[in-house]
Amino acid sequence: EQNSFIGACLSEVYTKWGYEEVSPPFIERLETLMAGGGIPKQEIIKLVSDEEIGLIPEMTCSIVRMATTRLANKPRPLRLWAKSTILKKQALNDGDFSIEENIHSGVELITNNKSNIEEELLYLLIDSLNSLNLKTTKQTKLLIGHTKLMDIIMKNVPIDVKEETKQALQTFDLIKLFELNKSNQIEIPLRILKEVRGSPLTVISKLKSILGENIVIEDIERLFRSIEPISKINDVDVILD
Repeated sequence: EQNSFIGACLSEVYTKWGYEEVSPPFIERLETLMAGGGIPKQEIIKLVSDEEIGLIPEMTCSIVRMATTRLANKPRPLRLWAKSTILKKQALNDGDFSIEENIHSGVELITNNKSNIEEELLYLLIDSLNSLNLKTTKQTKLLIGHTKLMDIIMKNVPIDVKEETKQALQTFDLIKLFELNKSNQIEIPLRILKEVRGSPLTVISKLKSILGENIVIEDIERLFRSIEPISKINDVDVILD
């Protein structure tokens, strides 16, 4: 009943903001589920089949595939929302694994015009939180990641260990990064791992000192300067992760 109530509140907010409901499939090809390396392969529950298929660990990859196929000719921007059960495989210390099942609800904004996207999504998120009337004494924290930062960090990593290094960074696996660093002289990701989470403008300043001036980092800095006032007014602590 609680899950149904939360889902109904959120769907009402999404619809009010002009988002249309879609229903992603539970099963997808592995190449779609891995989202170009964004989802570690070990998190996907694979099915026995002639094709490489698995259960969805998140909804974005399926919705993006839908947007580029059956919805390819639909005018942009595409404002889509979905609610689905997702399943992830988690490795345990004894070498076994567990399966984590969760209900996810969220939106995807797909457009050719990138101006003000983050501001719209931040306002929508705050509206969604308010609709749930969550009573808590703890500070609301919003973690924001950026795929282009990962591309910059991985720029000088040798191609034969790039995927391993990326997965180690995503899972904060310090031991694996140390091993890769020792055998392949991958120094930058190991240094950056200690500096990549915290107050956005502080993190960006540290990244500049390690990576130097970069147009992508400057764009990200402008983004956080624009959303920081919105988050402060609404008492949301934004963290760059």
